[in-house]
Amino acid sequence: MCRFGVVLLICFAAAAVAGDSKHRTSNNLASAPTRQSNVSSAPSSLSALQQNTPCIPLSSAYKCPAWVATFNGVGDNGDTPGDNYLNSHVVATSPDGRTFFIGGGTTNKATGVDFLALAFDVESGALRWSFEFPGMPAGYFALAYSIAVSPNNDRVYLTGTSDITGLTTIALSAQTGEIVWIANHRVFDGPNDITLSADGSRVFISGLGGFGGGAEGSGHVKAIIECYDAATGARLWTQHDIGNPGADDIAYDIVASRTTNRVYMAAGILNEQGYTIDLLLFVYDGDGNLINETHHPTYGLLPAGLAISPDDSRVFMVETNLDPVNNTLTVAYNADGNELWSRQSFGVCTDTQFCSAQPWYFGPVTTSPDSQTAYVSMRFRGQTDTTGFALIAYDAATGSQKWIGHYDADLASGGGGVVVANPKGDEVYLAGAAISGALTLAFDAATGAQNWASLYPRGGANGIAVTPDGSKVVTVGNVPGYLVHPPSTGDPTDPADVFAVAFDTATAPTPPSSLQLVDLVSRKTHGDAGAFDVHFAQPGRVGVEPRSGGTNGEHAIIFTFSSPLLAVGGASVDCGTIATSSLGPGANQYTVNLTGAGTCDGKYVSITLQDVIATDGTASLSVLSPPIGLLLGDTTGDRVVNSTDITQTKASSGANLGESSFRTDVNTDGFLNSTDIAFVKSRSGTALP
Repeated sequence: MCRFGVVLLICFAAAAVAGDSKHRTSNNLASAPTRQSNVSSAPSSLSALQQNTPCIPLSSAYKCPAWVATFNGVGDNGDTPGDNYLNSHVVATSPDGRTFFIGGGTTNKATGVDFLALAFDVESGALRWSFEFPGMPAGYFALAYSIAVSPNNDRVYLTGTSDITGLTTIALSAQTGEIVWIANHRVFDGPNDITLSADGSRVFISGLGGFGGGAEGSGHVKAIIECYDAATGARLWTQHDIGNPGADDIAYDIVASRTTNRVYMAAGILNEQGYTIDLLLFVYDGDGNLINETHHPTYGLLPAGLAISPDDSRVFMVETNLDPVNNTLTVAYNADGNELWSRQSFGVCTDTQFCSAQPWYFGPVTTSPDSQTAYVSMRFRGQTDTTGFALIAYDAATGSQKWIGHYDADLASGGGGVVVANPKGDEVYLAGAAISGALTLAFDAATGAQNWASLYPRGGANGIAVTPDGSKVVTVGNVPGYLVHPPSTGDPTDPADVFAVAFDTATAPTPPSSLQLVDLVSRKTHGDAGAFDVHFAQPGRVGVEPRSGGTNGEHAIIFTFSSPLLAVGGASVDCGTIATSSLGPGANQYTVNLTGAGTCDGKYVSITLQDVIATDGTASLSVLSPPIGLLLGDTTGDRVVNSTDITQTKASSGANLGESSFRTDVNTDGFLNSTDIAFVKSRSGTALP
């Protein structure tokens, strides 16, 4: 799927839907048979509702899901909303609030990737229908990048790309999933977006329009906007080769006015290195006439999000700006497309030498129901090397910052946060992918205070939607298939299945238990030098164990709680095997001895404890460990083994082993010498995801 060399983020995450693992459906999870084209309702015996809905106690107020649904397609392999983390307009709710829809891709039996659409009941999570099209051959891809629902609740529209048909838009019956029409345009493809006119009569898509000719004599990849008749799929008009005629320009997001016939498209002009040097906002009328083209010089990545206020008075564009370091650029325009203001944010602190912030693609910006506030989400790195999600509220008229809220999380390479506002105006919801799983966060819309949080373990979120009445919020994304569908063969770590987790917004969150996990360590004895610990329970930071577990891959993981323990009901691990587990060594500690963890090198391991009960009677029914990064030779703990680790190990050679140097004793023999140096050198180039 990596076809466009000059664009930094057009190398699609197709591996998420084309892994090698084979997954089977357990009785308590959703998996409806898909069809080649027209799809009938799913058999009633197949339920989308998980019997064991995960509810992980967090250190802040947390909310338990109303239900969780998963989907495993007929190819028994990878399935994903959109293209994994690279786009977020992958979920939409019906205007009547009864159904929500997911668009993306599913691996078929021939190991090609097909368009995927799913319809779920909002109240129960039951799968109503599933759609798979067009039956791609092995090694060929067709992915839906964006989804929209008609205002009259009649149709669902998917748009995406296909190796065979190019830019492809499909209209489905919202009730049955049957095809109404298909429109293709065989041009250079890439991630595209979709929106509908206010009356639902027209469908607009944006994307890549192929290599333009022009007077400059050389072809360039150009932005494209197309308009289709919503009833028939007939192409009404197309605008392409737009923007700077002498450069590559790419369109990402598109939104339509709710009250006029205007449509707005965000694009970026690229330099030869593939960085965006000019942000473009195009304004067209419903007949394809250009009303305005506004430029904003920048140095960064492609537009990450576009939103229009409910009263159609303002449009907001968000981008990752790289000057001087990663920061989130927000630009506001009036209804005519003229720029009103722009703001940069470095997240939770202001020291640009240390702090950075980056929005994610397609969904990092939304507006309040009263049109007075723009909410922008991002992932951040703080001055103390903490990471997490931040949400900023800007005054829509002036760009002044009303508040900033944040949540420290163990971020990896997943999504940086997508956002949606409750139509009731009281809360704003952010979903993102952390190493520990998919996070859903609720912030007070007036103050930015965090109302509640929820974690779906090991999932990665890339979409979020709220029902029109504000009663339910739904987060969607990928979850490793082996966690929900036990594999029979293949790689058990393939992130294969679609998940959706729903929350009742009116349900009061659960306050955190007084019994809290306060520390988590990997403890090893280094010869006569004694025992030393690698810590993992640091908010917003990821701990990495660089030391060898020996031939059998053995690690002693010690949980420390805020109170003395009476009992623990059991423990489970998602990689390796638990050899033994027991209370101790301290009164408030519990030790899990892993074996067979050698196969987990270069991965994050999670341990779950069940029924943790303190001597004072307080309890936590389920405790999920922070991610335990296993990477042999990563003495610096930066999640990659390279020359820095080698230099550090050389510098400590011959010294006495202590707290500042024990990580370089990678073979744990109690000596810092050439053996450790050789070991770290042999691991150079390995990394955690």
